[in-house]
Amino acid sequence: MQLSIYLDEFYTPQLTLTHQVPQTQETNTKEKTFFMADKLFTVGDLVTVTTQPPYLKTADPMPMLRPPDLVTLGEEGTVLEQKLGGYWAVKFERGSFLIDGRYIDRVAD
Repeated sequence: MQLSIYLDEFYTPQLTLTHQVPQTQETNTKEKTFFMADKLFTVGDLVTVTTQPPYLKTADPMPMLRPPDLVTLGEEGTVLEQKLGGYWAVKFERGSFLIDGRYIDRVAD
């Protein structure tokens, strides 16, 4: 069994697990690739909303679903922390929300 982590052409971390299983006379190699996160940000990065999410989830200890119009397309926010599943806690003008990494992008300096 071999475990490797690499970045693809979009700088997305990939986890590849290769396990060889003996079968009769041949060896079959099975590979599985898992996306660890869509994008990587650091705490304090300034990000902007590039695609409007279908809903928003608050970044509170007890999250609630909120309508997507609380954050406008192109609005900038600050990354507070990374959450499981490729979600990021981002502080916007109207609150802190958990946003999937596919809906945000880092603001160019």
